[in-house]
Amino acid sequence: MLDLNFNGLSGEIPSSLGNLIQLEELDLFSNQLAGEIPSSLGNLTNLRMLNLSFNGLSGEIPSSLRNLIRLETLYLSTNLLAGEIPYFLGNLTNLRTLGLSDNRLSGEIPSSLRNLIRLDGLHLTFNQLVGEIPYSLGNLTNLRELDLNNNKLSGEIPSSLGNLIRIEALYLSSNQLAGKIPSSIGKLTNLTTLDLISNKLNGEIPSSLGNLIRLDYLVPSSNQLTGEIPSSIENLTNLISLVLGSNYLTGVARLDLILELKGITDVALSSNAFSSIIFPEPNASVAQVEGLYLDSLDLKEVPEFLQQQNKLVLLTLSKNNISGRIPQWLLEKTLDYLDLSFNNFQGTLSMPLSNSSGYLISNNRLSGEIPSSICELQNMQVLDLADNNFTGELPPCFGNFSSHLYALSLRGNNFAGKITEFNRKGCQLSVVDLSANSFEGTLPRSIANCDQLEYVNLGKNKIIDTFPSWLGSLPRLRVLMLHSNMFHGVLKACGNDSCFPNLEVITLSKNNFRGRLRAEYFKNWPAMKYATPDDEAPPDNLVEMLKMVIIDKGIEREFGKTSGYFSLLDLSSNNFTGIIPESIGENLLKLHTLNLSNNNFSVPIPLSLAKLRRLEALDLSRNKLYGEIPTMLTQPSSSPARSQEQKFRLSLGTAWITAGIGLAGGLIVGVALEQAFGNDILDWLARKWHKYRRSTA
Repeated sequence: MLDLNFNGLSGEIPSSLGNLIQLEELDLFSNQLAGEIPSSLGNLTNLRMLNLSFNGLSGEIPSSLRNLIRLETLYLSTNLLAGEIPYFLGNLTNLRTLGLSDNRLSGEIPSSLRNLIRLDGLHLTFNQLVGEIPYSLGNLTNLRELDLNNNKLSGEIPSSLGNLIRIEALYLSSNQLAGKIPSSIGKLTNLTTLDLISNKLNGEIPSSLGNLIRLDYLVPSSNQLTGEIPSSIENLTNLISLVLGSNYLTGVARLDLILELKGITDVALSSNAFSSIIFPEPNASVAQVEGLYLDSLDLKEVPEFLQQQNKLVLLTLSKNNISGRIPQWLLEKTLDYLDLSFNNFQGTLSMPLSNSSGYLISNNRLSGEIPSSICELQNMQVLDLADNNFTGELPPCFGNFSSHLYALSLRGNNFAGKITEFNRKGCQLSVVDLSANSFEGTLPRSIANCDQLEYVNLGKNKIIDTFPSWLGSLPRLRVLMLHSNMFHGVLKACGNDSCFPNLEVITLSKNNFRGRLRAEYFKNWPAMKYATPDDEAPPDNLVEMLKMVIIDKGIEREFGKTSGYFSLLDLSSNNFTGIIPESIGENLLKLHTLNLSNNNFSVPIPLSLAKLRRLEALDLSRNKLYGEIPTMLTQPSSSPARSQEQKFRLSLGTAWITAGIGLAGGLIVGVALEQAFGNDILDWLARKWHKYRRSTA
């Protein structure tokens, strides 16, 4: 046995390990090893366990591993392995556990895996696998856990999975599976977890699921399921989490009966088409839940039974039609997270208890000033007060929030005065949206202390300042929006090569910037220079939950949630003069949108703009340009990076020349928080909560 796990080992795995031919166990788990898996490991024919997970290994799984016929455990998860799952793995018939999760494996699941009849764990999650789930996986009758989630699998769930009578956990979420949930799943009486989130499953929830009396977690949310909640759910006396949100379920939702399952702690009914919901009577003897999701159900009031829910930690009631004041008894609960956004609540701002970490009340009709008592919320991490009618200045203590707050949105109110100084000793903010208010004065330089910042939107205010080049020191900043203010002067570079290292969206439109654009300036934004294959993969944080706001000829339109990073440079409606620097086209190769309209550029259009092969929208109108239109700009399909179906939009004057564009007619000039967590709050939080429950079980 050679066990070197949890060290800081780096470099490549030495091929000389292949000389240890008596080795039975090789464990290099959780290091920093890179390079390919050496083919010499195929010499270790006595190996029973090989664990190379949680490293940075790349390349394909070497064919020499076919020689390891005594292997019982093979863990290669959480690396950078690519290529297809080798067919020969089906010949390693002694395998009991096969872990290939969290790599870049592609292709189909090989049918040869049907030979692994001793397998009790098959883990293929977080790859790029396609095709259907092989029917032959039903042969693996010793399986206790099958994990295929977060791939691109399609087709129907094979009914043969009903043969896996020993299985305890079945994870099929975040694929493209369609068809009905097979009733044969009801035969899996040892099942404790059934995770079907985010597929295209349709039809009714089979009543046979009521046979799964050991089930802890039933999670078929974000599908296209129809019909009523089957009454057989009442048989699931061990159920902990029932997550049915974001489907098309109809009929009467009997929450009163669901909460008679005494062990249940999390229930999600959000975003369905129920005709009505029957809540428990006040003081009824029902389960004390910890998480309850009741968004988008056309509720008219806060359910009264919640007054007796003393263990409630997470409650979402967003996108209903609840009016009146926020009940004081609700704010006096020990809630960790409360979402009341998109309702018709009125009155002044009331604060939850100091233990709260998330308070979302955007898009209501609340008014008045922010009370100084808000500064007592020392555990607050997400605060969203956007799109209400709040007025006045921010309390002086408000800046202290930045020492523990992760996301802050005050967008779309009537706040005035100066922006409060941020905590100089420590700042954890990642998302700040203060747009569409009446903030004035200069930007507080203490923002530069917030080295976790990824998204800053200060647009549509009355800020008077020069360009804050000092923000270029923020290592994670991706989005900077300063449009529609009174910024002035010339653009100044940071003075070093690491200026704005991750910036991908910047809007400076409708200000008073002037002068020439220096060519050197656009050489300092490395995140806009290189287009990598992983560009479409957003980070696992709030930035991925943002939505775009489009301006099409002065009209704002919502673009929806971003599917990935969208690179944009908008310098329109200022007083820039002189030439358009060639360096824009030579360096910002990742740009999707470029808007230089309504300035005083007085030169020919630089030919280098034709190098922007990802460009989807270009607006150079209302300048003093002359000369010919470069051919490459009027024939976007000739670019090797664009297919005939891809779309491009070009504006050089008062009329648009359109060869099509996927942005529904406009240039992106704004990004706004979508309730801080976005439309996918139900499933995102359910998943986080699910992981938490499993980790603490």
